[in-house]
Amino acid sequence: MPRILHFGTIKFINPGVKQQLDCELIAAEKASIKHNIVYFSHNVPDRNYMKKPASPSIWLWPLLSKKLINYINLRASAYLWLIKHQDEFDIVLIRYPLGDFIFPVFCFWMKPFFTIHHTKELQEIKSKSGLIFKIQLLLEKLQFLIVKRKALGFIGVTDEIAKYQRSRAKLPKSTTAYPNGILKILPKIEDNRTGKLKLCCICSKEAGWHGLTRIYREIEQSEREDFEIYFVGRFIPPPEILLHDPRVKFTGQLDQKELASILSNIDLC
Repeated sequence: MPRILHFGTIKFINPGVKQQLDCELIAAEKASIKHNIVYFSHNVPDRNYMKKPASPSIWLWPLLSKKLINYINLRASAYLWLIKHQDEFDIVLIRYPLGDFIFPVFCFWMKPFFTIHHTKELQEIKSKSGLIFKIQLLLEKLQFLIVKRKALGFIGVTDEIAKYQRSRAKLPKSTTAYPNGILKILPKIEDNRTGKLKLCCICSKEAGWHGLTRIYREIEQSEREDFEIYFVGRFIPPPEILLHDPRVKFTGQLDQKELASILSNIDLC
């Protein structure tokens, strides 16, 4: 049976990603698949698959900003670990790092791998403005030119993303969709709806390209009083007026019981 490694680097692993990875390991164990996960991040490890980068080289400190040092050190530590251990696995799946100028350099010492894609990369970057994102767009285009030749194929978390990667690569590479999956872990959700329309938006961590500004604008312009909308998770600060709108509730991150309590009142999530 092939030995599989799911590998990734993320600055901070949010609870949603942890939950997905936990469930992936449970599913692999039930299917008797030799499936390993290794993720490098700046989190304090609280899972066996979580690793922290090595301490940065002392000579970097006077030359670079702390933020850039952490960026380089995280990725260099991760990719050096992968190069050292890659022969222990038959199949390597790498969570594709968006606009990463470190990854293509280390690619030359890696054996062929599959990349896992969670977004349409160019569209995501183009939805943002500013010089730094123009630079990131250029880096992303250069990175993909190298990665697409090294990769055995592309995995998208949706069929749409998988097709996008195939179209973008313009190479005869295999593609497939492999959705994120989680076990049903919420407590039983009662039906406590009262007749008043209640909506819910759940987001582990909002990004600007999610388009929530459109929802905010519709709420501000609406004079309807017969609805409530809950925003669960970490959000970019909304317009001040919405923070005082009785129809709008920002809850922050919730545990399972708290989330189940809110969902019991929700008509559409």
